Amino acid sequence: MKRYTIFAITFSAFILFSSTIFAQFEFQERDTLTIVSHPALRHSPPQMRTSPQTYNSDNGFEGLLAARFQFVLDSMLFTHNLMGASAAIILPEKGTWLGAGGFSNPVTNDSMRTDMLLEIDSNTKSFVAAIILQMAEEGSLSLEDPISQ
Repeated sequence: MKRYTIFAITFSAFILFSSTIFAQFEFQERDTLTIVSHPALRHSPPQMRTSPQTYNSDNGFEGLLAARFQFVLDSMLFTHNLMGASAAIILPEKGTWLGAGGFSNPVTNDSMRTDMLLEIDSNTKSFVAAIILQMAEEGSLSLEDPISQ
């Protein structure tokens, strides 16, 4: 299975990852970074599902770095008046960091958790576009190919 580099950065995630903390990582060709956030969280609580999402988190991040990521996430929520957010950083050399902050439901004061399922809505368009352009670049398909092909 071929891995593609995907950058899908929404407004909230951009602020998190444009910080000086994120700048200490160097990404080599074919490393994969996927950022998913749900900007609609500021307007309405996410719909909870009955089946929880499962993560295999080895948390290879050192404690200080994990704390800094959480601080940036919490700061982003406060600065931009967001209700809640959940984030994941997956780096092949470091492991997986999962973080959440804010509320999933401000009426009941339910906190956001990393195991919540959130709909990412139109953000998948960025994933599909990035993969199609990379496949065209390497010759796997042509942008002139019909969708049925």
